[in-house]
Amino acid sequence: MNRGDESDRLLVAWETNEDRAGEPVVSNAPVVTVPVPHDIEELRRQDPDSARAWRREVRLALQSELTAGAEIIGFGDSGYLVRRGDSR
Repeated sequence: MNRGDESDRLLVAWETNEDRAGEPVVSNAPVVTVPVPHDIEELRRQDPDSARAWRREVRLALQSELTAGAEIIGFGDSGYLVRRGDSR
């Protein structure tokens, strides 16, 4: 898929603990969206340079957020949903 090109893909692992299953997560930290293009595959076909720039920017934004203590909590129509760390 990304042969010869950079990627914005993530490797994710969730630890599961039955003792905590079902506990709600309470946080006052803001949730932000790291946007992604609607159709990256079409963008790659039509404008490879722009697609490459998108992937680079998404990767840098996620790295910055995660390094600052944020966590990815989902993915919506417009991109990754990121809850920023309480210290931000």
